[in-house]
Amino acid sequence: MANLVTQYLQQNALEQQHLERQVKLFNNPEVDISIPFGGTISEIYKWEQKVRSIMQLYGLPSGLQGADRDMYGGTLTNNFVWGNNNDWKAISYAARPALNQPDNTDLNANALAGLINQLPPLPQQVWTNPWLDGLEVIPGTAYAHGPFHNGTNNNQPASPTDFRSVVHSKPMIQGKFAANAGGVTTAQFQPENLCERSGKLVNKVLRGFTGIALTWYNQQVNRNPNTLPRTFENHRHELQPEDPHGNYGLFAKIRARFIDSAATEAALNEIEKMNIYNYKRPVGPDGHIELRNMNTFIETYEEALFICFFICFNKCIHIS
Repeated sequence: MANLVTQYLQQNALEQQHLERQVKLFNNPEVDISIPFGGTISEIYKWEQKVRSIMQLYGLPSGLQGADRDMYGGTLTNNFVWGNNNDWKAISYAARPALNQPDNTDLNANALAGLINQLPPLPQQVWTNPWLDGLEVIPGTAYAHGPFHNGTNNNQPASPTDFRSVVHSKPMIQGKFAANAGGVTTAQFQPENLCERSGKLVNKVLRGFTGIALTWYNQQVNRNPNTLPRTFENHRHELQPEDPHGNYGLFAKIRARFIDSAATEAALNEIEKMNIYNYKRPVGPDGHIELRNMNTFIETYEEALFICFFICFNKCIHIS
């Protein structure tokens, strides 16, 4: 007779390969967001707007939520209290029972059907952030259990060739959660918060850094690579040291590093006097100064507003 355990294990291996391909595609988004950035103040506004446009176009995670819909067997939780956020969006997985096994009685058809194609056990409910932490494959298993009832007699030894003795669970995709207690930014059974998936997207942006921006990046790597952001907006990952100003995301760190106080004060003075007749006109690729027009005026004004907002926001934080 056929060895059912071997067959189920082979079936699981094929299914796991298929699921791992899905997980790999999800955890490693193929998108080109290597936008050049040299670290000058004049680049920051346009650089950030380009990154935000690509984020919106491809639906990339900002770092302000863990998911936006049910996915991969999990359920969206809209009001998950996590860290300092009372309205976090995460994917929760309900507890899954231990695997059904033969109980040495003559099982009916429904009970026998319940021995195969089971889901891997999960001791209790957990919460995950697939957008930030990514996904993983939970393997299945197959084995013969005894003693069991073979339809005629009980107390039969485990038999891999008798379907009444074989227990089988199939592999599945699931979000990542913190298996252990003692986290700094998370707790046991809550999202893992290593932000490995979103961090890969941030790294794609960092590849576009040149000049003083690249120098800054290399300094962070040499001092402590965990200080580098793994999300675009402010969200502290589990390995990231605490920042007194709450600058954890890429955008916040770039503004804090490359927009100095002198520039922001100058922008405040400039914006009070700026109009379409005196704004600083951009220089084109051919070296010629562009003619005055409403589009470039609005763009220059928005850039000054962007810098002004940054200094005002930081002043409010320092006062509070």
